[in-house]
Amino acid sequence: MSTFTSFTMSQALLEALLKIFAIVVRVDGATDAERSKLHDALSNVLNEKLVQQYMQFFDEEVARLDDLEGTDEDELIKELCSSLNQELTRHQKVAILIQLCSVSMADGNISPGEARLVDIVRNEFKVDLKDFETLKQFVIGRSPGQLDNPDILIVDDNEYSTDHQFHHIQNGPIEGQIVVLHVPFSSTYFIKNVGPTEVFVNGIALRDSHIKAFPAGSSIRGKFKAIYYSDVVSSFKDEDDQLQLSMEVKNLGYTFKNGNIGLRNISFSENSGKLMGIMGASGAGTS
Repeated sequence: MSTFTSFTMSQALLEALLKIFAIVVRVDGATDAERSKLHDALSNVLNEKLVQQYMQFFDEEVARLDDLEGTDEDELIKELCSSLNQELTRHQKVAILIQLCSVSMADGNISPGEARLVDIVRNEFKVDLKDFETLKQFVIGRSPGQLDNPDILIVDDNEYSTDHQFHHIQNGPIEGQIVVLHVPFSSTYFIKNVGPTEVFVNGIALRDSHIKAFPAGSSIRGKFKAIYYSDVVSSFKDEDDQLQLSMEVKNLGYTFKNGNIGLRNISFSENSGKLMGIMGASGAGTS
């Protein structure tokens, strides 16, 4: 999921967001790279017909703004954010800021004008400047050195010294890195692929530099050992600061009142921070 897939939107809400994107990118002219990045975000949740419809809306909005003399972009941004503030959750605002940064930087550069408008959105959405800098670092970074932050997880087949802040899961073969951002103040995660390695999040391909939300229950797969949501969450926890628990079940059984056996000699064990599931047919006693 990206900005537009982290929640269900009404047409009015989506159009308001596209107006914000149009105001930001038209400051220095909407580039093909920025339009392509926006197209990708819309394609995550809409069919191609609707994507084209909303891209046309975006282009028309950019043209409309170009025709207006003396347009006060700052006030337009504030008005739109004010109308959205009551409709959006904390997570949704973070998702919008991440994609807004991604679209603005799609051409390899964010101008002072774009940066000023994006910062207005940040301020209107009440996102702390320090937290926002971490979001930008996640969007821009393409190497471990550029991604060295305690709220970032890097997955690759390299070995690192302990002289870094990012968290690490060694897995491979991976050419480049899989990068996960933890946003503590909204308790959410986002993922991106940096490199040519085929990566699938919940069965959907994650292309190079593409950003998606990483909700509970998600998995990362490819030609490497699968990584689950619980693995990601556990990697951000300091083992010295958390109480380690383990659960062990031996020879568990259950018999229904009618004499039918639901469970027979079930045994398993696992440590805290791991996701487990017991599978069985309906009425077999798994509940």
